[in-house]
Amino acid sequence: MVISAVALYIIAFVLLMLPQLGNMKIPVALFGFVIGTTLILAIHTTGAAGARSASWLIAGAALLIASHTMLGIFKFYYTFPSAYLLIMITYGIAQFAIVNGSLQYLAAEKKKPA
Repeated sequence: MVISAVALYIIAFVLLMLPQLGNMKIPVALFGFVIGTTLILAIHTTGAAGARSASWLIAGAALLIASHTMLGIFKFYYTFPSAYLLIMITYGIAQFAIVNGSLQYLAAEKKKPA
């Protein structure tokens, strides 16, 4: 279900953007696949990682997609006020969340008996 929702979002976004992309169609489609996969993998860490680190990873991946969605819209489709600020804020928080979740996961793995 989750994979379907993420895939549907990425496909819909890429299809919306296709007429505007010119020679960037393949790179944007591949990048959409990569960031979609990032979110799917973050969601699947829920069982392997602690709930707390998984929450950070999921939030970070979702914000990464939000940041890049805004960036794609701004660059190829429609310019909007405060775009750079919104893009950088969501991107920065996404990076913080991914790093924080990763560090929490690694710390929990270190504590597990061998």
